[in-house]
Amino acid sequence: MPLTHDDEPTAAPRRRGRPGDAPAPTERVTHVVMSYSRGFAWLRAVGPDGFTPALSAVERVQCRPGVTCVVGDRVEVAGGNVAGVLPRRGTLSRAVGPQQQLLAAHVDRLVLVVAVGRSLREGFVMRGLVSATLQGLAPLVVVNKMDVDDGDAAAQVTAWQALGIPVQPTSVVRGDGMDALRTALAAGTSALLGHSGVGKSTLINALRPGANRRTGGLDWQGKGRHVTTMAEAIPDGNSLLVDLPGVRELGLWGATPEDILDAFPDVKAAITRCHFPDCSHDEGTAGCAVLEELDAGRLDPGRVELCLRMQQSVALGLEGGGRL
Repeated sequence: MPLTHDDEPTAAPRRRGRPGDAPAPTERVTHVVMSYSRGFAWLRAVGPDGFTPALSAVERVQCRPGVTCVVGDRVEVAGGNVAGVLPRRGTLSRAVGPQQQLLAAHVDRLVLVVAVGRSLREGFVMRGLVSATLQGLAPLVVVNKMDVDDGDAAAQVTAWQALGIPVQPTSVVRGDGMDALRTALAAGTSALLGHSGVGKSTLINALRPGANRRTGGLDWQGKGRHVTTMAEAIPDGNSLLVDLPGVRELGLWGATPEDILDAFPDVKAAITRCHFPDCSHDEGTAGCAVLEELDAGRLDPGRVELCLRMQQSVALGLEGGGRL
């Protein structure tokens, strides 16, 4: 399902760098936005460090006209309203058609959650890795539900790790990988992003006892149900987990074909050695280094096709239109 947390996409010029400049900037931060919907923010007061949320009661506060928040924002409350937003860093956004949708702010780490079976989509993972790089976020891929793996997911984990992609396989049922995941997310703000039904809420309940995230079980096809409908930050000590609603699309904002190629070092190495600068890498092109690597079995045809398709999508300005 698409994101449904009421943050409508907003038009913005396409540019590289970190999007999402905050409205009504202020340096007098007093609260952290734990969730936001339709002009109201759910807030926690900041702790002694003046930045991290204290484990205090959550307040529902209306925003002044013109002030729009996202989860993770640091804000000033004055006169009973959210009066301004601290300048943002670590923004996480996506392209929705020709527009940019800001999902969260002050994020340190993007956790891409996939699951064994049909939800183990390399296209989503590679898009997430490009997005994390463009936005200055540390990436981590979590492959969930390993307790039902028949070996295909384990092989994919090994292949990704061989390419230098940080991957953590997990199973809440058996406890596999959960201690390592807790350690990886023990500091800073981590945003969990994935398709509906990959088990984000179940993972959060295991990582944050007492979070009481609603889980949906399985539908008639044996797939996880969409449950999370609004982005929410869940605190624990010096760390925050941001539970984002399941996404159907992960359009890349501000990406170039070169950014895509950088995310595929195996494909890039072959393309760099190709004799033809404008080569399409199609069958029958003599001297194409990509085809030579494919014929020798040293490149995965699926990854080559995915890389070229993603490059074409960003080159033609087609992002945010449903491609994964």
